[in-house]
Amino acid sequence: MARSTLVGRANHLVMLEEVVTRAIDFQAPQLVTVVGNQGTGKTRLINELITKISASKETKCRVFHGAAEREAIAQQ
Repeated sequence: MARSTLVGRANHLVMLEEVVTRAIDFQAPQLVTVVGNQGTGKTRLINELITKISASKETKCRVFHGAAEREAIAQQ
């Protein structure tokens, strides 16, 4: 599947890479929360980071990610 280039998120991607580097260098887990409106590219940003980490021969780490779901409101 061909993907377009990630646009306008270079600074965010660098910041996330620095968090991963810090986690590896200090052998300490790091937590990152990515928040934003629907459709703003949060998932794409994280997927780019994971792809970059996976392609690196030097970076060996586990990545856990999850998503919050809105609680269903019970109808009365």
